[in-house]
Amino acid sequence: MSQPTPSGPRRRPVVLVSAFVLPFALAFTAAFLLRADPGPSGDDLRAVSTTAAATTVTSGLELPTTTTVVDTTVPAETTIADTTPVETTEAPTVPTRPVPELSADGAFLSGVGNDDRRLPDPSLDCGIEGTGGAESCDVVAAGSTDLAWVVMPATDGSRVLQVFQRAGAAGEEIWSLVLQSGGGEYRVRAADVTGDGDDDLVVGRRVGDADGTLQVDVVDVVGGAARVSLHRNLVAGAARVTDGQLDLWNGVYASGDAPGSPSTYDHWVVQRSGGAWRVTSPVENDPAGSVPPSQL
Repeated sequence: MSQPTPSGPRRRPVVLVSAFVLPFALAFTAAFLLRADPGPSGDDLRAVSTTAAATTVTSGLELPTTTTVVDTTVPAETTIADTTPVETTEAPTVPTRPVPELSADGAFLSGVGNDDRRLPDPSLDCGIEGTGGAESCDVVAAGSTDLAWVVMPATDGSRVLQVFQRAGAAGEEIWSLVLQSGGGEYRVRAADVTGDGDDDLVVGRRVGDADGTLQVDVVDVVGGAARVSLHRNLVAGAARVTDGQLDLWNGVYASGDAPGSPSTYDHWVVQRSGGAWRVTSPVENDPAGSVPPSQL
């Protein structure tokens, strides 16, 4: 026969956990939970990020109304300076000495003062009566007339220069002595230095002084008459003759230069313009070694 169950309430047994067992239990529980929930996957992270980016957070803070302006101006290109040397043209030197005033003053050729006419003589080299024994001579067409020049020996051993112009009516062979000079060494060249289309006579005379002076006369025909239109004295000088101009060199002495041997020269380009002679291109201090041989 069974025993009767007690009618009063049943008591639960009391479990006592030792204090040193509790820490081990907590550690085991934490490790189990970590293995059971490894955290969000890569897809979960992208979803979270997308959601967060799309979510607008509105706070109670008032945003500042200041607008920041960004300068979008494109800076201009920097120009690099060209360091290539630039060739410069040297400015012409301004003469410090006055250029000469050009005229016929002092000409060594002068009028004979009479109407001395000569007839042509075919037996003579120059074809003019009374010029026998001439050292040199020539006939030059000078526009509407002809000029003839003759260098004759003088009694003192020097030379005499005579200039004749064709005279008389058409067809008459008569020459008139118009210009004459004595005492010197002469050289004559024919060229259109006046630029009028007709030949002129350019006459040079060395006078034999210590300075080696060269005298230059230009003979041209104006109004049907031959005359001297230009005269220059050049110290140890030189002259070159071309159509349209004369190149003249005049010596300038420096301290210590010997007579007749200047160390530098003035170079003048002489041209006729508007009925007058002018120095058009003066150059100073040309070294003596740069002066060309004279044609006169």
